[in-house]
Amino acid sequence: MEKFLELNEYDIIAYLMVGIAALIIFDLVLGSAFLFRAKWNTALVVGVLIMGYVGGHLVSIPAGWLFRDVVIHGYLKEPIQHLIPKTGQTPPDKTCEWDVVGVKCMSLDLWGRYFEPAPKELREQVLDDANGVDGNDLFLKAFKKAKYNEATYARMEIFQRLYLLFRNLAFISVLAVALVAINLFRQAFGAHRDRHLIYYGVQPWLTNRWWQFVLFTVLSYALINRFLNFYRLYSLEVLYGFVAPARHL
Repeated sequence: MEKFLELNEYDIIAYLMVGIAALIIFDLVLGSAFLFRAKWNTALVVGVLIMGYVGGHLVSIPAGWLFRDVVIHGYLKEPIQHLIPKTGQTPPDKTCEWDVVGVKCMSLDLWGRYFEPAPKELREQVLDDANGVDGNDLFLKAFKKAKYNEATYARMEIFQRLYLLFRNLAFISVLAVALVAINLFRQAFGAHRDRHLIYYGVQPWLTNRWWQFVLFTVLSYALINRFLNFYRLYSLEVLYGFVAPARHL
């Protein structure tokens, strides 16, 4: 029972923090007053902590779908495909070419180092050990070996926890952008009027819909970039573990 109730640092950071962030978004955008309230008591504090923790777990479900199935699989592709390009395929450059998502050079610039291949020496070592396997099959093969390297596996866990944290936070921020955009759209056509809500402890400019839209848009971009960066580093660490001597845990 004690083990069941014990929360580690990852539970607190990755789930409780994400859930609290969701409650903050709901308060600012929808006026739900979960956190920004004048009076508190023990029951409210316990209730908010429970909602935050459970909400953090619930957020991970749509966040996984959006960033795994839509953003990664549908658009950016898995990091392994960029880290170790297929034989005969040149690494992506900054050449501007039209594709299904717009200008290729813009997409490369927008997402930082996500499209950058692994260092040449590492690529050559991986290809030598891959025996013709590439893409996702190569990643699975590399993971099976890398997990037995103690130092590598520890770093893999760190990067995995970080990319999951930023993935979930990015989803909350993207959701906030969507909710604010809907409010602005309805307001522009006279179908919605903001209620006169009292936000305790909040700067007045944070209640302005246009400022909210700008803030959450910038925040979404920054959080998505951090997610992609750690997701790439996780895959890169797997490759380093693949070519390193195995040391069983």
